[in-house]
Amino acid sequence: MRSTDGTFFILFVVVFLLPLGTALWLSLFGADEPGLGFGPEQTVFVGLRSLRRCPRDPTFLGALGNVALYCLIYIPLMVLGALAMALLLDSGMARLRRFSQLVLFLPHAVR
Repeated sequence: MRSTDGTFFILFVVVFLLPLGTALWLSLFGADEPGLGFGPEQTVFVGLRSLRRCPRDPTFLGALGNVALYCLIYIPLMVLGALAMALLLDSGMARLRRFSQLVLFLPHAVR
């Protein structure tokens, strides 16, 4: 196993698997406020009850719709826009080619 394979595995676990596992674990619990909300909040095990409720929850469905809309509209538009800019900057016929390249890449160089 190469060193980069180990680094990838560690980053994969820390950045993807740990948050995913934490989110799944936290989804099994809920907050209970006894005493009409005046008592201390207690964490209680609710099992898969909250996950079974998701397909009927209007907030969840709205959020899912927003993500779907983002994936279907915004991502293809950005890819096509980036492709158009790359083709424009690569073509020799573009006016002010050097200036356009400078305007696009200068913010990255200044950072």
